[in-house]
Amino acid sequence: MIQDRHNQILEWLQEEQTISTGKLSERLHVSNMTIWRDLKLLEQQGLLRRVRGGATAVARETQGSSLHVSFQLNPAVHSPTKTRIGRYAAHFLVEENDNIILEGGTTVSSMVPYIDQPNITILTNGLNTMLLAAPLIGSMRVLCCGGVLSEYADSFVGPQAEAFFSEFRVNKVFLSASGVTLEDEFTDPEPLYAPLKHAMRRSAEKTIVLVDSTKFGRRTLNQVLRFNDVDILVTDSGAPQDMLDAIAVQGIEVHIAP
Repeated sequence: MIQDRHNQILEWLQEEQTISTGKLSERLHVSNMTIWRDLKLLEQQGLLRRVRGGATAVARETQGSSLHVSFQLNPAVHSPTKTRIGRYAAHFLVEENDNIILEGGTTVSSMVPYIDQPNITILTNGLNTMLLAAPLIGSMRVLCCGGVLSEYADSFVGPQAEAFFSEFRVNKVFLSASGVTLEDEFTDPEPLYAPLKHAMRRSAEKTIVLVDSTKFGRRTLNQVLRFNDVDILVTDSGAPQDMLDAIAVQGIEVHIAP
């Protein structure tokens, strides 16, 4: 998880005082680009100082309390399953030069720290997505819609948001849902989300839905997507196999995040 990686970087820095990007990449088994983003975020929080080829430690008394605030910005921190789904989608379903829509919400926004392909443009309606992407500006471009701020998932909804997404054409849209049943298909408790999801979907060449296994068999207020609206479904190994088989028969490509 990102929190564990950041804590490990800071621990090594306190022990060694200076450490190279290459050594961090090797120890943590992630790309140099991922390490660069980690160091940039930690420097913005005053937790280290970046130097040519790596980073150096700062005195503990100057670090303040910003570490806790930063990790609170990641809504997936307390859900390893959502993080795994987001990481899988970022690594295997995003390609270099992609323009993508990331719907606001915990599972989809958990993709952001793991997107390390070059020349990516993200369009979003999510506040948390913007906060997670802010330290990465320079390695990706981020556009956000306006609209009515819904307390459900801290996202913008309504006609202004729908109009924003209708103006663009993207390669992929990543959506979520609060419930999945064979009868009602994909559902959400927020009625304003249905027209927004469809506006996002119509702008994309490919529609990808990320849902964790707890959503299967759950029915919420409003149908927001039908199976034939979706190209790819990403979930975890806890999803019921009989439902996954029935969904696959509908022509949806099912991916299981390890």
